[in-house]
Amino acid sequence: MKATNRSSIYRNQSAKLNALYQQAGDPRKVLCVAFDFAKSKHLALCCDGNGEILRKPFPVENNRAGIDFLVEAVETTADRRKIPKSQIFLGGEDEPPYVSNFLTALREKGYLVMRVNAFEAKHNRSDHHASTDEIDLLGIAHTLISRRARDTEPADDSVYQHLRELTRHRRTLVRQQTASRNRIHAIADQLFPGFLDAARSGIGSFTEASLTLMQERFSAPEVTRRRPSSLSSMLCRHGIRDHDEVAAKLIELARQALPPDPVRVPTLQRTLAAAVDLHRCLHR
Repeated sequence: MKATNRSSIYRNQSAKLNALYQQAGDPRKVLCVAFDFAKSKHLALCCDGNGEILRKPFPVENNRAGIDFLVEAVETTADRRKIPKSQIFLGGEDEPPYVSNFLTALREKGYLVMRVNAFEAKHNRSDHHASTDEIDLLGIAHTLISRRARDTEPADDSVYQHLRELTRHRRTLVRQQTASRNRIHAIADQLFPGFLDAARSGIGSFTEASLTLMQERFSAPEVTRRRPSSLSSMLCRHGIRDHDEVAAKLIELARQALPPDPVRVPTLQRTLAAAVDLHRCLHR
């Protein structure tokens, strides 16, 4: 039979960690440093490639002093076992934003930094019914020495990295803008039903004229009491064509609209003004 060409039966293992273990020749000549990340202080432990704990869990500050302390601890542990830097790797669960700078500093010092899947690390804990920092840390260490990890090294194509990050931030911004618009709709539909329907009001929703109106004592009764000439002038200043006709159309729509509960109007107006401020900020 013809042999199938496969590189490894362990298809989910890291190629970099497999190469590191192969270079070491003996798992006892591999140093793994596992982290349970936190915002201000991480928990770390050192073990060899067989899982023997070489240094019990110890705290590491998430700052420059913490990096210096960690490097000294790792070098001291490695020296005792005569483990070269090329056979040391560090890692924790999928990188949260607050640990990004910490891991960058470690990579700049020449360490191989990996990350493991949080679900898999939880599955590898010794106790599946309880969770403490040390139990979580042991699960992370177990996953790392099983070589089931991914590299955290950014790709060489920095342009691609920038585009990916910009796209991610834009996606977040679009979600926030959509939420802001929905909030404005929900409040405006109570204060002046039909106002944000351009076919009925004559004003495009979320145009500068529309936002200005919603930010200043906005409600159907308030619009009804406005003088047509002053309303027309405001619409003209904000680029509304046929402003006289649109002003008359708005006032008539306000007269026909069901008025809001007078008791709730001040609160709704303040909330709407704040929502419009947020919308303008997100748009900028």
